[in-house]
Amino acid sequence: MKKRILSVLLGISVLFTFFSICSPIANAATNPYPQYNWYVDSNNYQIACTWYAWKQVYERQGIAMPAWGNGGDWYGNAPRYSGYSVSQSPSVGAIACWSTQNSPTFGHVAYVTGVNSNGSFNIVEGGSNWPQADEHGLCSRTVSPGQYWPDQGFILISAQPITVSFLPWENSNYTYIGETDASIGQEIHYSGGTCSEIGMVLYNASGTRLASASDSYYYRVYFKINEELGYTLTPGTTYQYKFYAIVDGKTYWSDMQSFTTIGQSQYTVSLDANGGTVTPNSMTVTYGQAYGNLPEPYYTGYKFDGWYTAASGGTKITSTSIVTTASNHKLYAHWKANSYTVTFDPCSGTVTPKTKTVTYGLPYGELPIPERSGYRFYDWYTEKNGSTYVESSTIVTTASNHTLYARWIPLATGISVSPKTMVLFIGDSKLINATVTPSG
Repeated sequence: MKKRILSVLLGISVLFTFFSICSPIANAATNPYPQYNWYVDSNNYQIACTWYAWKQVYERQGIAMPAWGNGGDWYGNAPRYSGYSVSQSPSVGAIACWSTQNSPTFGHVAYVTGVNSNGSFNIVEGGSNWPQADEHGLCSRTVSPGQYWPDQGFILISAQPITVSFLPWENSNYTYIGETDASIGQEIHYSGGTCSEIGMVLYNASGTRLASASDSYYYRVYFKINEELGYTLTPGTTYQYKFYAIVDGKTYWSDMQSFTTIGQSQYTVSLDANGGTVTPNSMTVTYGQAYGNLPEPYYTGYKFDGWYTAASGGTKITSTSIVTTASNHKLYAHWKANSYTVTFDPCSGTVTPKTKTVTYGLPYGELPIPERSGYRFYDWYTEKNGSTYVESSTIVTTASNHTLYARWIPLATGISVSPKTMVLFIGDSKLINATVTPSG
C-alpha cells in the first residue's frame, strides 16, 4: 500500500495522534479528515472540527469538498487550490474560519446555519470547548460581533466547476533521485467533482512510455520508480514524467516534467580470455541496456563456452543480458576441452582397439599394446620415424584427430663377437642400451 503523505497534526490525543490532510476522497461520501481530535474509548473522545464541518457541507449541500489541511489552512487553501470564493461577511452554508492565532494550535472551522438581523450568525461545530458543547465537543451556538468573531473570514460553499492543478513537490523524507531509482512527488489539487484515481507515467527522453502506477487520491503523493512503477532507471539518464488525476470520469494531465539520474550511464567491460586470446579485449556498455555483440575468443584445443562474471563459476553473460553493474567490470571466458580421435597404426603389426577418444589437455590414458611376429613392441610415436613418443601419462597437445605409430625392435638371433651396441630388455617393456665386448 502506498504511503500517504499527511502534512500537519490536527489534534493531540491522550492515546492516539491523528493527522489531517491528504487522506483520499475515494468517492463522494468519504470524509477526508480523521473523525477525532482525541480518542480514549467509545465514551471518551472529541469530534474534530474539520471532519464535522466537511460532514455538514456534504449532508446539507451534497458537496464533497477537497482536503484543505488543518482548520487554520482552509481559508487560504480553498481559493488557492479549489477556486472557492471567500468573504468577510457570514452567509448560510458558508464555513467560518479562525486562524491558529485565535484557535491554537491548528485553527478552527465551523458551519454557518443562519444569519441574524442583528449581525450575529449561528454555527454548528466540532472540537468545541464552549460551555454549551456536549461531552464530545459538538456545539450549536450563536456568534455575535466582537465575540470570538472569525478572524480570517468565511468560505462561500457552492457547486464548483471541475478544476485540477498540479504542482511539483519535494520532501527529503519521501522524494529523491538516485542512480537507478527515484521517488517523484507532486501536489494535486482539484475541486468541483470527485477524484477517483491519481497516477504517474514515466517516459524516456524521446517521449516513449516506459512504466506507470496509480493510486487513490492524495493531496501530496509520491511514487517510487523501482518499487511502484516496476522500472529500473539508468544512471546519468534524463527521464520525463506526467501525473494525472481522474475527476468525475475525466482524466486531467500535468505538464511534462523531467529529472536526470545521478552517476554515469556507460562503463568499460574488460574481457579476460582466461588462457585464450580475444580481440578486442574491452568494450563500452550502457547500464540498463543489453551488452550487445560480444567478441568470441580463441584457445587452441578448447571450445568457447561463453562469457561469465567470474573466472570460475559466476553468471553467464550473453549479448541480450542487461547490464546491471553500475561500474567498470570484467567478464571471463569459460572453455570446454575438445575431444579428438587417436588412430593407432601398428606398422605391420596388429592392434586392438584401433582408435581411442582423448581429451585435449588431459593424459592419453591407457594405450593398447600391439603384436608383431619376430618383434618386440617398443612404444607409440607421433611419427613413423620421429623421436617423440607417447605414454599413458603423456598430455594430449595435438588439437586435432591424429595417429600414433608403433615402434618395433627385432628379436636378437645371436651376438657378434666384435664390440657392438645391443638393446637389452628387462621384463617385457623396459630396455637399456649397452656396449658388449667379448672377453678371453
